[in-house]
Amino acid sequence: MKTTIKRLSCVLMAAVLLVALCACGGSGDGKLSEKDYLAKVTEISTSISDITNSGMGDVDQSDPQAMLDASKDMLDKMRPLYEELGGLQAPDKFADAQSKIKAGCDANLKVLDLSVELYEIALDPDVSDADKQAKALELTEEMTSLTDTVSDFAEGLTEVLTAAAK
Repeated sequence: MKTTIKRLSCVLMAAVLLVALCACGGSGDGKLSEKDYLAKVTEISTSISDITNSGMGDVDQSDPQAMLDASKDMLDKMRPLYEELGGLQAPDKFADAQSKIKAGCDANLKVLDLSVELYEIALDPDVSDADKQAKALELTEEMTSLTDTVSDFAEGLTEVLTAAAK
């Protein structure tokens, strides 16, 4: 049981780091100006990075329930930020990057949801250790399948943030 929880903790921390590397943000009802788009992406990227950097800092990582609670709290804070970016109407110059960012926001949210599910399973006393390990493997494989989308997301976000820094 402790080994399973430790493994799940490692997977969750890896997922959080993955999300931190790929932080994003934004929204809009119509196409934003280039200046407004760049400002919004920068603003929300910073917010997500701040949440990620502070989200697990004070949590006792040997306490699975505390890790689960912190993960849920972090997800609750990040979800609207990722959704906001997903709805952003980028100017034509950033349409391709925005497409990658939107897909990546969806993928990052899925990774965070899967991470929470891993902790919930690990803490469920009604699930056998063998079933926990099998489910952990299944969820980990699903997270891994999102790697390409997250990589494309990072590429799109890098393009936008590089333009914002100029």
